[in-house]
This record gives sequence, C-alpha cells and structure tokens, in this order.
Amino acid sequence: FTEAIKRGVLQNHEILKGAIRDEDREVSHYAVSMVTTKIEQLEMRLFELEEHLKQESAEKYMDNLRAYIRTLEEYLSLDFLDMATKRKRVREYCAALQELLDASPLEEHAYVERIRYEIWLGLYDEALKTCAAFQKAFPNAEEAYLRFIEVYAKMKDREKLQAKLDELKKSPL
Repeated sequence: FTEAIKRGVLQNHEILKGAIRDEDREVSHYAVSMVTTKIEQLEMRLFELEEHLKQESAEKYMDNLRAYIRTLEEYLSLDFLDMATKRKRVREYCAALQELLDASPLEEHAYVERIRYEIWLGLYDEALKTCAAFQKAFPNAEEAYLRFIEVYAKMKDREKLQAKLDELKKSPL
C-alpha cells in the first residue's frame, strides 16, 4: 500500500478497495480516510460550482456548467458512494447534461453519458428519447445506433433491438 501511495496509483479503485479490507487496521483506516477526504473535496467543489451556476453571468455560465459536469463525472466514478447519494447525484448529472445538450446539441459525450445513467436509473423511455436526439444530432454516428441497441437489450425488447440492428446494417456506416 505504501508503494502504491508513492507511485500515485490510488486513483485505482481496486487498490483502495483492497486496502480498505486489509487486515492491518492502520492500512484500512488510512485508505478509508483517503476515500472520505476525496469525497469531501468533490462535494465541496460541487457545492461551489452549484453556487457559481446560480450567480454567474451568462458568459461564464457554460464554463461553470462544464466544470460542474466534469466534477460530477469524477464524483460518480467513485465506487464508494452509498446508493441514495449516487442516485441523487446521477439525477443531477443527467439534468446538467440535458442543460448542456439544450445549449450545445453537438456534445457527443454528453449524449452517451446521459443514456448510460438513464439506463442505470431504469428510465428507459427517457433513454430512448435521448437516443433519438443523439441520432438526430449525429445521423452518421455508429455510437447512436449502439446506444439504442443497449437500451433495447436492457428492456429485453428483441423486436426493436433486431430492427435497430437491421437499420445499422443497412446504413452506410
């Protein structure tokens, strides 16, 4: 664990999970402390950005929105969040992504992320709407087709999944 700290590989969640479960109480305590500190830092940054979004001028708003989205993305990548907190932050993330897409509909990554988390929330109808908007914005993107296919697979809708696969096969992609 000490070697991992020296090499700065603590961004690897598997190492942290192992350290938290370590038999050495000092190691596990230190790992928990590191995770807690990281979560607190991200929550403070999110709070600051939320305040900026409420108060900033229009020209700085989009920069702050993008920073807020990046911070939420980093926060959600942590594997140490309780389910209620994660669910709350995922909803905020989806709302922020939609706000970004409303202002700038050519943000491919925002579509992909929003669809991924709408699926995670079980909001399949919303995910399909986002897929449709994604495909409209990027009609020649294979990724848009793949997101539709992913949603239909999660919904276990074989007919629509097969229809989208056929549509993809017939496309020039």
